Amino acid sequence: MAYNAGPRSALGPGPHLAQSHATPTVNSSHPTHSPLGPPQVGLGVLVTGGAGFLGSCLVAELIARGARVVVMDDFSSGSRARLGTEGPRLRIVEGDAGEANTWQRALAADPRPDRIVHLAGTVGVRRVLADPDRCLRNHRLLAQALVEAWEGLPADRKPEVLCASSSEVYRESRSPLAETSPTLDAGEPRFGQGRWAYARAKLATEARLAEAQIPALIVRLFNVVGPGQTASSGMVLPRFIEAARAHRRLALYGDGEQLRTYGHVRAVAADLATLVLASHPVHGILNLGGMAQARTIDLAQAVLAGLGQAPDRVEWVDPTRSVSRDFEEVRHRVPDLTRAQSLGLVRSPWTLQAIVRDGLLHHPQAANRLDPPASHLPSPSHEHCPHPDPLESGRSREAGLSQ
Repeated sequence: MAYNAGPRSALGPGPHLAQSHATPTVNSSHPTHSPLGPPQVGLGVLVTGGAGFLGSCLVAELIARGARVVVMDDFSSGSRARLGTEGPRLRIVEGDAGEANTWQRALAADPRPDRIVHLAGTVGVRRVLADPDRCLRNHRLLAQALVEAWEGLPADRKPEVLCASSSEVYRESRSPLAETSPTLDAGEPRFGQGRWAYARAKLATEARLAEAQIPALIVRLFNVVGPGQTASSGMVLPRFIEAARAHRRLALYGDGEQLRTYGHVRAVAADLATLVLASHPVHGILNLGGMAQARTIDLAQAVLAGLGQAPDRVEWVDPTRSVSRDFEEVRHRVPDLTRAQSLGLVRSPWTLQAIVRDGLLHHPQAANRLDPPASHLPSPSHEHCPHPDPLESGRSREAGLSQ
């Protein structure tokens, strides 16, 4: 899809911007009559990329629910500070998740894993565009290492696997994307090139697990946002927050009419934890995200409104010049969350305003705090989902591209 700015949107709140200022909460509990069954307590869970943006929130959520967790991370982008102190419920194995030795050490650690959650991978439009081939190689190595480690375990010790994929794998559609919606394939002219290297990498991971006949749950994540993301990798919300705090105009790619649905990281982590600890695990493909649907212009203006700045402090830019000549945009990306909701998930929606306000209060590079205080924001489901350092680079531990 070539860049085409098209007509510029009129400024002002768009039709997709939720107007409610209700304060949702992240509720970690789900009904025991859910198809997932009651949560299991005391499970051992191995999380690759557990020191990253989404991973650290998931680890904290799992521990809060009684799980014992082993984190595998090389800390090229993740941070130990996110994880807290090791103890009986948390072990940390430092190493590359693409190497067999790291897996050997992690699988030998206490606790023995009843579940594996695979989050490690490359993410961010800028990072992918900087080296698409490396992105693909990295994901293939990670998937192969996971498969070999799983296959090497005795039959009675093979854990359930949850693997993070991305909404990026779907072909663009103006309709909500269901798990059965068409995905990109080798017939696409630029499949595997530019930003689409990320989609190819995720599809290759899904295919490798299927080939190995691993009974995995593949979670395709839609625009997970929250404190801890960085503008350097191209993530749209921190990019807007950092620009607004520096009193720069917010750069909108194209016409700003790109439609997305955002999910707060704490709510998504809570849903992932429910899936991981389920007594009746599910397999196959599952869409997961939030319910805050907005155009990019709506998101920008919500950030400006949160800081008391004028709504016209935006500028339309050509991302093929400001980001990469290979930049391609997706106009519509909205999930069909029917399957997730049938499992009792996506029960704690955050409005767009709540997501933005939480970002303005807790983004790592926020110089000042806002009034009213943070007690007016949605509360985390536990105390330990930290706000990570802002200087991430290298191999990221979060899932999904943004904008």
